[in-house]
Amino acid sequence: MSNRGSYIPAMNEVIELTKDNLEHYMSSKWLLVVYTTKGCKSCVKIKPHLYGLEEKYKVVIVDFDDNPRSQRFFKRKLMMFPTMTLFEQGYLVKEIEMDAEALAFAKSL
Repeated sequence: MSNRGSYIPAMNEVIELTKDNLEHYMSSKWLLVVYTTKGCKSCVKIKPHLYGLEEKYKVVIVDFDDNPRSQRFFKRKLMMFPTMTLFEQGYLVKEIEMDAEALAFAKSL
């Protein structure tokens, strides 16, 4: 059986930060940063949607507790999780800080 001619949609790149090096990704054309914490049920719920975004988006998931240096890209004190920030070539475009709003935003991309 041949797969010739079958369409396989491209997936966007999703990185779960293991080193505290978010600055490494800031030059991406479109970067969606998702700040999460351990034990956050909404953070777990939103993750599958991050893998289905358009190919043009690079997504970096940042565990807020484990990556203190990467927190500097969020200018205010984080109060809710998940919090999402959308950057275009290093410039902040949009910031979303509420559970339902963050999920709706991820689905809309």
